[in-house]
Amino acid sequence: MNSRALFLLVTLALFAYASARLACGLDPLQENLSEILIKNDCKGRLNKVDKCCVAHTNCYKAKKNKDACDKQFCDCAHRAAQKLPLCKLQMDNFCVAAKFLGVFKYKG
Repeated sequence: MNSRALFLLVTLALFAYASARLACGLDPLQENLSEILIKNDCKGRLNKVDKCCVAHTNCYKAKKNKDACDKQFCDCAHRAAQKLPLCKLQMDNFCVAAKFLGVFKYKG
């Protein structure tokens, strides 16, 4: 890999890390992707979804039952998506991702 490509890759990674404003995902790249999806398909719902994600993370940190944390997240995400069909589809995807990828974050 040449030095320009490496520099570009590192710069993009650092930018992604610094610019993520959403707490949904296992790392800054996932958080940025989540933010883009929500901004496109869930107009005006970014703060609501972010609150769901923060509550989900805090539930895991409190070592509550993983399934209960995931259900609480999914319920919250679906409420945030009310009356926006594309947003509901994205929240369905977020819910599935939380259930399956949460095993990497959950330390109960």
